[in-house]
Order: sequence, then structure tokens, then C-alpha cells
Amino acid sequence: MSGLLHPSVVLFDIDGTLVSLGGVGRAAMQRAMSEEWGIHDPLAGISFAGATDGGVAARVGGERPRDGVWRRYLHYLSGLLGPGRGAPLPGVVALLDELHRRGVGLGLLTGNLSGSARLKLEHVGLWSRFDLGYCAFAEDHDDRRVMAERAVERCAGASVMIIGDSSADVSAAKHVGVPVLITTTGVEPREALEALGPDHLVSDLTDTTTLVDWIVTALSARKLQEPA
Repeated sequence: MSGLLHPSVVLFDIDGTLVSLGGVGRAAMQRAMSEEWGIHDPLAGISFAGATDGGVAARVGGERPRDGVWRRYLHYLSGLLGPGRGAPLPGVVALLDELHRRGVGLGLLTGNLSGSARLKLEHVGLWSRFDLGYCAFAEDHDDRRVMAERAVERCAGASVMIIGDSSADVSAAKHVGVPVLITTTGVEPREALEALGPDHLVSDLTDTTTLVDWIVTALSARKLQEPA
């Protein structure tokens, strides 16, 4: 497609894939929902693994308006992201550096709101690494699979891969027919993730050279399979 900036794009999940922030997002969301909606312990029994902020809001609040919750959430999240709180996961910075060096576009496919994604990634120095034109956030849809559709559309004909840490990332990738690399740095058991059949499953993102070679090869193979 004329004007395409990158022939290949990798879409990253954030929590458990790029960063570990010690549960600050959950704590901020819990407080925001409790105060705005008057629900005691609103997140009891709710897993955030692979979840979208909108999906969590729907489970807790149903059709209640969300704008007030989001405002409180971003306020509390900003306050909790203090010095020394959280960091990029091992291997992430080197992987992003090498993918960029190899001409691969970097985007986000995340259940976070765009505002919380920015707060989290700016906090660990990663926000500027990603091209917003390739991203999908929680504002796009409550369902990560629909978000994946929109992210792929925004990649405008590029060969796309998803990198994440959850079953929801595998489901989203299979839904849009793109390869998926899963790291077990999240909370879901390796055996459960392996059973879903991701294209590649790793313990973490530290083996930069091997991972980048696999990613570039998989993206190139997909490009060759696409109709001219």
C-alpha cells in the first residue's frame, strides 16, 4: 500500500508483557469504581489477565456510565506510579531496540485505556517507542478480538504479529489470522497457554537475537503468503 511506513508491525500487550507495575492498575481501578459507583470491593474475583478496562467495567458496573470511573482511575493511577514503582520486564528494552533497528514498526494492542497506557509506559520510559497509528486501546472496544481487528486495519496492509502474555492475546491473534508470540511472564500457567497453540511460546523476552530472528522470519513468511 502506498504510503505504508513499515512493511511489518508488531503489536504488544502492556501488562505482563512489557511491564510489571506491582498491581497499581488494579488498585487504582478498585478505588475508582468503589467511589464512583458505590460498590464494595468491586473487583473481587475478577482476573485482569488478558482483560480490557472496558470489559472489566462491564462486568462490574453493567450499563453504568464509565466516564467518572475513568477520570478517577487515571488520577489514582498517576498518584500510585511513584519513583521506583515498576520497570520494563527483562529483555523488553533490547527487543524493542533491535526490532526498531531491523525496520519493524512497533504498536500496541492493549486492554488499557489510552490514558493508562501512556501513564504506565511513560513511567518506565517506553511510551515514545510506539507509533500511535498502529495501536488499539480500550476505547476502541470492550472485546480484545474486535480491538485486534481495528489495530490490524490501522496497520494498513503491513504484515502483523501480536506479542502478549495471556490466552486473550492468543484468541485475538487467531481471530484476525496473525501469528502470536506468547511470553509466560504474566499470571496464566504455561501449560494452559501452550494448550492454545501460540506460534511461539517463551519464558521471557531476554533472548533478543533468537527472538528477533524468529519474529522477522515469521513476519516475512506471512508477507509472502498474502495476495499481491
